[in-house]
Amino acid sequence: MDSPKPIKKSEANTEGMPNDRTVAANEPAAPAKIADRPAPTTDNTAPAPLDSSPTSGSGGSGSSGGDSGEGSSGPEGSGSTEGGSTSGGSGVIPTIVKYLVSFFASDDDYTAGTVLSSAEVESGSRPTAPTASKTATAQNSFTFRAWKAYVLHGGIYEAMTTEYAQDALPAIDAAMKFVAQYDMSARTYEVVLNTDGGTIGSGNITSYTCGTAVSLPTSVTKATDTMYSYRFLGWFTEATSGSEVRTIETTATGRKEFFARYEKTPVEYTVTVSGVGTVTGGSVSVVNSTGTSLVGGATPGTAKYGTTVTIQATPTTGYAIATYTVTVTDASNVTVTATQDATDAGKYTFVMPDKAVTVAVT
Repeated sequence: MDSPKPIKKSEANTEGMPNDRTVAANEPAAPAKIADRPAPTTDNTAPAPLDSSPTSGSGGSGSSGGDSGEGSSGPEGSGSTEGGSTSGGSGVIPTIVKYLVSFFASDDDYTAGTVLSSAEVESGSRPTAPTASKTATAQNSFTFRAWKAYVLHGGIYEAMTTEYAQDALPAIDAAMKFVAQYDMSARTYEVVLNTDGGTIGSGNITSYTCGTAVSLPTSVTKATDTMYSYRFLGWFTEATSGSEVRTIETTATGRKEFFARYEKTPVEYTVTVSGVGTVTGGSVSVVNSTGTSLVGGATPGTAKYGTTVTIQATPTTGYAIATYTVTVTDASNVTVTATQDATDAGKYTFVMPDKAVTVAVT
């Protein structure tokens, strides 16, 4: 058999060999270079897509295009010979890259919060965020604001400076974690002030905000009625007992209700006494609850509402009470009950009404 005829290479050699290298006709050509695949990661991400072309198929065998010689095998994916050529088949295997994307409910960081959802998302796609909420405390409420993003870089999740709205998340090109962010606001509660018929002059409040101290109003008055005049004492936690409260403190929570309390002073009314001077064989005294005489003065004496007035007939030596009647009427000409003592016939008492009275002794 004849020795193979040398063939002169005329094209540039991509492997750095001189262009005038002589090869045998039956020497196989160097295979085409295929882009390296990236090494798989261990952070729950799929491998990145290939930089260049999809996977190539096997080369076809060269066929004789003339009588210049036998065909030679070409590079992978294509076949070629001097004097003739054939095309080899090639197959494309698409690579779908996905990255793990997780959403967390806590606004602290992604290591402590509750996972709301976690799924693989195709590269270039935008994930759909779940609904995030944070339970209100006794002092604060929370409103969702945005998502804080952490992106995997060099095996570490690094925080991004941009916050993303619920419907404006970025396209995914790496593993990411999103943590819900909230705006916090102090809660406000109702305040009820029961004035018991009084009037708040200034500083009235109907609510308070947690974390802010609030003073209760001190300008409270209550008009004098027919029985008492009133002086405001303060606000209390209960209507008839409880403790006094002057300030709603910064640590307070919940609805508050307070009750005004007053010092009551009975109103004084005049007591006019008649008939005492006609008594013979003794004397009659009329005194109020403090022991002050209500007869014999230049002007009528007074007694306070609700107090006891006493009429006492005292016979002189050698005399006894024969007939003795006490009649009490108020300014509206209404009879006021005067009660005779069970053991002392000369003693009558009555409770001062909320009007002036006249006492008639006969």
